[in-house]
Amino acid sequence: MKIDLFDNEAWHLINQKISDSVGLRAPIQLQFFPSVGTALFEVAKSLSHFFSHKKHIGYVKGQSPYFHSYLPYFYKEMFQFTNIDPTIFDNPEEWVNKLSADTLFVIYAEDHAVTRQRYNWKHFDKLLNAKKIFSIRVSHNLHYFEKEVPLPFSIRICSLGIEEGCVSFYGQRVKTSPIFSYTLPFGHIDINRVSQQILYNKDSSSKHIIAFENSLCNIARPLFSNCEKQRLFDQASLFFQNINSESLAQIINANLNQHSNNSVYSLNLCALDSHNPHLLSQWWNSEPYLLEMSGLLFIPLELIKSIPTKLEKIICDAYFEICKSQIWSD
Repeated sequence: MKIDLFDNEAWHLINQKISDSVGLRAPIQLQFFPSVGTALFEVAKSLSHFFSHKKHIGYVKGQSPYFHSYLPYFYKEMFQFTNIDPTIFDNPEEWVNKLSADTLFVIYAEDHAVTRQRYNWKHFDKLLNAKKIFSIRVSHNLHYFEKEVPLPFSIRICSLGIEEGCVSFYGQRVKTSPIFSYTLPFGHIDINRVSQQILYNKDSSSKHIIAFENSLCNIARPLFSNCEKQRLFDQASLFFQNINSESLAQIINANLNQHSNNSVYSLNLCALDSHNPHLLSQWWNSEPYLLEMSGLLFIPLELIKSIPTKLEKIICDAYFEICKSQIWSD
């Protein structure tokens, strides 16, 4: 027999169990969500209900694919939007000082969803808190390297992966009320696994990444130069000109099977299991240019540290194999 009932306390109980497991104490609160998009919508809509007189919000563009998911709902409610370029983090004082008194929140990311570029967001976060503007920020990967307690008006949404969901941490001045998350099925959630991911500290090594990228400079160009933008050093990011990086990745991974369980990956839509031609262009509007993305290859640090010399040879051999196959012959 089928009975359509749900336990409206189950979600709150899961949040409490995760908080206890990771040692989180009041006044900082934690909530689990099935996705970053769900968390953004819940947090943003809940704040808009509590502060219905504030009708201005801002977001930093070109950082994350999740920011577009909540926008239509606020357009319909006549909110005013301010789109901000990521360069705002370099000198945020002037822009923050110009924010109107009815600004409810600003949404931005600590790090880029794909490239692992990290942004200088901490001063920006402090300035928003000083004006009592809610600071909603998404961490795609930075939380695996930096643990922190949110400032009073800050919300940190930490992605645990597409299949794993996310957790949100709330500063002591943040008050939210769930809109629909408590109605979702959470019986499959592994509390221990989620807790381990929250506490997990990922390996990072600028020395290994930069040395490896430089070793392949004759066939590829690093996405980041040594002294350019800040980044996370858990993967090498390389551009291969005039070839499709997914073809390269397939050859490399086939040759890696006998040496490592790790693999390289590309941004090819087939590799991402997507038929959406605008999967990247609808939100990623800055460098690298979209035409270059077909040649972008990512190599995990674990793989680089395990077989650096062998890996370099495998990548070079695969690259020249593809180049040779592309030469027309009579």
